[in-house]
Amino acid sequence: MLKKSVLIFISGVIGLMICSGALEAQEVQVPVCDKIQVITPSMAAEIDFFSAYPGFQQATVYQTPDSLLFIEILYQKDGSIIRERKPMNSEDINLICAQLKLKDAVEVVDDIDFDRDGRRKLIASTMAYSLAYYAWAIPASFDAKSDQAYTGSYLLLASAGFFVPLMATQKGDITNGMAKGYTYGCFLGIGHGISLGALLTGDFDNSFNLGVGVLASIGEGLGGLYYARKHQFNRAHMRTIGSMGTWGLGYGLGIPAMAESDEPAAYAASSIAVSAIGIFAGDRLARKFKPADGDVTVINAMGIIGGAVPLTLISTIFDESGSPALYVGGAILGSLSGLTLGYRKTSMINYSRSDGNLIILGEVAGGLIGAGVATLLQTDGTSGAWFICAGLVGGFLISDSMVLKRKRESNTTGMNLSFDFNPMAFQNILEKKSFAIQPGKPVLNADLAKITWRL
Repeated sequence: MLKKSVLIFISGVIGLMICSGALEAQEVQVPVCDKIQVITPSMAAEIDFFSAYPGFQQATVYQTPDSLLFIEILYQKDGSIIRERKPMNSEDINLICAQLKLKDAVEVVDDIDFDRDGRRKLIASTMAYSLAYYAWAIPASFDAKSDQAYTGSYLLLASAGFFVPLMATQKGDITNGMAKGYTYGCFLGIGHGISLGALLTGDFDNSFNLGVGVLASIGEGLGGLYYARKHQFNRAHMRTIGSMGTWGLGYGLGIPAMAESDEPAAYAASSIAVSAIGIFAGDRLARKFKPADGDVTVINAMGIIGGAVPLTLISTIFDESGSPALYVGGAILGSLSGLTLGYRKTSMINYSRSDGNLIILGEVAGGLIGAGVATLLQTDGTSGAWFICAGLVGGFLISDSMVLKRKRESNTTGMNLSFDFNPMAFQNILEKKSFAIQPGKPVLNADLAKITWRL
């Protein structure tokens, strides 16, 4: 009996040792390239290795205690998320890093879009639109007669803005891209719906337009959500579409103003048409340039400056004698120039979301400083506008220079020199192997030694 107990005790100790060893011998996630922890869809588009995964979601690299590397790929196929693991070696990883045309070594965490974090943002967006528009526009469109009916309807509809999306999104993932597509769709839908109502009735000032705005807002919001879901677009892609659609909406209202038109239908039709062009252009631009989330913010910030400077310049030259066409046309051309320069700038520099937020806040803060100084100096309208413009430009340049300085300091620490020696290449030399380099296929163990440096 004693021997049996001793055997059971020894077996238990051995089992605990095995289990503790198994717990210690777990894989750990390692960076793919430099600081890049996750390969996102926009980054994978630059890499031949992932071309075999049309529904690519993300890829991460793990290292075992034996220093073996595995890449874990998540991709969507036939409506299901599939997880695939492949063994890798250092040469495979180096090839991926070489093809990954990052504009700098910033970790683009903003593009990671494979989680349910977007659900919270979608619910918050829906409730915000309910409080700000739906809850009062719906009773107003039905001409609520009493304050009691209006107030009660407002409160019920405002609460529905939270509970309806909460219950509707219980199943299925809502990515950040889907949430942003819904948010911009709802915003643009309000403008498009009101314009459509004005086009049908010939007047902007009626309750019917408010109801059409609600329907168009919800419809375009759901359309943006499903468009992002169908094509697996991230937050930055949908922001580009929404931003260009918003600029187009403003341009569409400005074009009839240049002609000094008094016809509501002209403003309504122009705003819908030009905004649709902006949405299409934004989609094309996002597919071509694949901007990061901060890039979109920087582009919009430069568009604002581009519109403000010509307005101030024209008001200085012509005072009050300038025509509406001159002012509106100058603002449109200036903002388009700013947006174009923004795209050129962000094609060379990759801005993270925090970078973009810092820059746009710096621009706004600079404009407030300019307005404050103009107020204290009791300047006239034109001089005050110049102070504001100078503040906008100065705030942008200062915050942008701070971001770029931090990037340089984080990416460059003097001269970076590395020497790689590959002993396996001796075997290839002895066996007199030759290598046929084929595009998209890695060449393994080809280099005996490799020296790389960066100043």
